[in-house]
Amino acid sequence: MSSEFPLVSVVVPVFNAERFIAETVHSVLGQTFKPWELLLVDDGSTDRSRSIIREFEVSYPGRIRCLAHPGGANRGQFAARLLGARHSVAPVVALLDADDLWDLDYLEQHFKLWSRSEAKGGAMSYGPARYWHADDASQDFVQSMPEGTPRLFGPGELLQPFIDSDYRVTPCPSCSLVRRDLFDGLEHLEATAKDSLACEDQIFGWRIAARWRIAVHQHAWVRYRQHHSSSVSTTAQFGTFQRAELTALVAIHHDLAGLLPDHPLLTNGSLVGRIARLRSEIGEEDDGVRYGKGFFDLERDDSGVTWRWTGQEATLLLRNDRVNRALAIKGAVPFNDTAVSFQIDGRPFDHTVRHAGEFECEFELPSLAQGAPVWTEFEMSTDKVLSAPHDSRSLGIRILRISWS
Repeated sequence: MSSEFPLVSVVVPVFNAERFIAETVHSVLGQTFKPWELLLVDDGSTDRSRSIIREFEVSYPGRIRCLAHPGGANRGQFAARLLGARHSVAPVVALLDADDLWDLDYLEQHFKLWSRSEAKGGAMSYGPARYWHADDASQDFVQSMPEGTPRLFGPGELLQPFIDSDYRVTPCPSCSLVRRDLFDGLEHLEATAKDSLACEDQIFGWRIAARWRIAVHQHAWVRYRQHHSSSVSTTAQFGTFQRAELTALVAIHHDLAGLLPDHPLLTNGSLVGRIARLRSEIGEEDDGVRYGKGFFDLERDDSGVTWRWTGQEATLLLRNDRVNRALAIKGAVPFNDTAVSFQIDGRPFDHTVRHAGEFECEFELPSLAQGAPVWTEFEMSTDKVLSAPHDSRSLGIRILRISWS
């Protein structure tokens, strides 16, 4: 056991992994790179996983730690990784799933690459997984990587390859080293990530790729175990993968619309098109809204959809398929005497909210000619400077309902 201060914190979410977790832990214990700590995060397991990981904690005190959510809750892999990262002490987090295995020199080799890319501003590093069928090696294959690998990709550069490849080149968690601070402030995404099931990794990977530089290498040092009880297989078996993908992509779309409104994924329609196709495939009604610049933090519940915006301007496109209509808006503002200006297809409408809280207003619109639906451009601005989305979710104007009448 090394007495060195850890340079890498290994975080492993554990949920009903009694079949594999011991082998996974031993693949960490055998690493040639020694300055690591291992955080095993129980995510509400109902099998023997909890007792197995506690035995490792007792056997390797100070080196291996076990964590759990309050009340032993199951909150999903995303939340489990955040919990592990919050309790980590190293500046770098190595993600590892409870059923995957590292080559024994994985950390040694990957940390060398990490050190070089970090010096150039890299915040994450990943490479290809070896899709591993323990019972039939003839089915094994190595994951593809983005065109141009190996290289350091800039913010936003990987997003188009992610979707064009049907996610084949996105980061596998077990192959990823991530700067510790990138996990901060993501708790508000936990529920969405859990609803995304096997696609929850996409929310984290896309968020990083939109904001920071990512180093991608071509070395397959990780065995990504394929088996029928994995989260991806389980999601596919029950026919819920499309709904999970839709949940993830809607969250990703709103994040990008606020962060990179002019990114090609938004301007060329490829992300919106995929969302619309998924809604059609699962029989979900299209809500008739296309999200433009300035929005973040979409929320959906039984009462409908909430949009928030930050900065001082935001834009929506609303499907308008009837004649003689008025547009009714219900919203909320955090400040007294807030002037909110709306432009609907270029026509200005102003509304002043005297007191902080909810407001309602309605605007009469000219009749539209009969025929195919059109898209009405709905722009909003305010005289108040609002907080950035990572500062406080309570600030920012909310649009609680937009409806035609």
